[in-house]
Amino acid sequence: MRWFNNARVIAILAVVLLHVSSRVVMWSELGSNDWWYANLYDSLVRWCVPVFVMISGALLLSPEKAEPLGLFYKKRASRILFPLVFWSLFYMLWDFLRNLLKGESKSIQEIFFALLSGKPYFHMWFLFMILGLYFVTPFIRQIVAASGRKELWLLSFALLAMSCLNSYFSNPHDMVNSSIFIVWFIPYVPYFILGYLLKDQMLFSSFVWLFLFIVSVAVTALWYYYCAINVGNVPGLYPYTYLSITVIIMSISTFQLLKKINIPLLSDSQLKTVANLTLGVYLIHPILLDISNALGLKPVSYLPLITIPLATIVVFFLSLGCAFVCSKLPLLKRTI
Repeated sequence: MRWFNNARVIAILAVVLLHVSSRVVMWSELGSNDWWYANLYDSLVRWCVPVFVMISGALLLSPEKAEPLGLFYKKRASRILFPLVFWSLFYMLWDFLRNLLKGESKSIQEIFFALLSGKPYFHMWFLFMILGLYFVTPFIRQIVAASGRKELWLLSFALLAMSCLNSYFSNPHDMVNSSIFIVWFIPYVPYFILGYLLKDQMLFSSFVWLFLFIVSVAVTALWYYYCAINVGNVPGLYPYTYLSITVIIMSISTFQLLKKINIPLLSDSQLKTVANLTLGVYLIHPILLDISNALGLKPVSYLPLITIPLATIVVFFLSLGCAFVCSKLPLLKRTI
């Protein structure tokens, strides 16, 4: 369906905006105008990762997609394992050289520990998490096929409540959690199931979902400010986590609203091409952020209200261009 491709493109743009704005949140004076601009931009797109998970659930959990276990794992492995290995090694080297240039070299032991913990670079955790979701997908399909919608609603909301509570009581200074990466996928299982349940169902009107989205964004921004004042301006505070109550509401609202965007943002062929490059954009954009920061082109230095979205657009299109080039090169096309 066309809206899936639209949603993937909008969601990856939101990821880039989040990573641009989150740096300004960290670098600005807490409570300043620039900080508030960045906080609002950041809060506005906290739905991006949950929506990507919901899109995956919508695409993968339909019972009619049942296929032999070996075939499913072969297809998913070809899609995720090679990029995970390649980019993990790339970012280990990137991180080592970046810190070396700053005079803050990391030991080989620290770098490999980051790999083993599933965080060779700040954004790579998502691939380790999604790998776990892919592993359990055939079994969740069986649950979906054997369950009624009422049972699935109950299961997904019960799991979502547990994940929300777990997020609240977890380490507040770690967005991913300090546990080993093989269990990171578990809190995202309810998002996965909700994607399947909501793909063909509109529970409320678009106006209600839009209202819930606006309220959840505003509460997230205000709540983060309250927490930052009391605990410190760190990125892992609960209101920003993908399983906070406000982000859960924001994510479900966004998923429902995205279904209404069924007009092509580009021609259908162009839209499909860009949508297929979203993983590449995700993997490449931190390099461009690091380079721009090293060159002193930081949005925090130049009117963040304007430069945050401007930097987002520039980084997005440069990343898209790099991903497109990689997709045409025999040795690199499997990496994105």
